[in-house]
Amino acid sequence: AKGDTVSYEVREGVIDRTCAGICDNEPEGESSMTPETITISVLDFVVFGSEPGDKYQPRVTIRLGVRTKEAGAGETPVTMQTTVSSRFPLDS
Repeated sequence: AKGDTVSYEVREGVIDRTCAGICDNEPEGESSMTPETITISVLDFVVFGSEPGDKYQPRVTIRLGVRTKEAGAGETPVTMQTTVSSRFPLDS
């Protein structure tokens, strides 16, 4: 919203967030977003409606796959998916 560029990347099972600028009063740079108890196996972002004039509501589908590192918890990964969209302000 403030024009800052934020990127997310999975490295060695951890999500790293990189901010170019001042994002939510955090210093510029990289930070880890993943608890030490899980490993990220999948992180996908699919963008729809980003082309000018394509007449689609802008939205992003996010898919996340996680696996626990805790002993005895099993090896079954959990995959989650959600879609988020912006809302256009109403004309006054």
